[in-house]
Amino acid sequence: MKAGEPRKFKRLQAAYLVKYKIGEKGVPRVTNLVDISEGGLRFLAHEKISELSILHLSIYLPPLERSVDTVSKVTRVRRARDGETTYYVSVIFLDLKGGDREAIRQFAELLDIAPRRRPKR
Repeated sequence: MKAGEPRKFKRLQAAYLVKYKIGEKGVPRVTNLVDISEGGLRFLAHEKISELSILHLSIYLPPLERSVDTVSKVTRVRRARDGETTYYVSVIFLDLKGGDREAIRQFAELLDIAPRRRPKR
């Protein structure tokens, strides 16, 4: 997606876990998912990951009681807070199978209809 282009899929906040590893031989790490769509996701990393890196992801979808394993490409990396070593990492899915894409779509629909917490005033 280029700057200024509309999103192809609706992105929804998701406070779940995701496992990733960089390349085939990377060390698996578990971290927090920030948001997800049918086209990709964003998560927090405690290491800087280079843009265009290839990641292997395992996303557990608790409401559906299943996991989705896929390969993705890093499209954007931004520091979460000044002075910290936490980064927001955005990826696009590269090889999502039809059944996995459908599972993520169903998961996103469940997130979209789930009651949202209202911020305290």
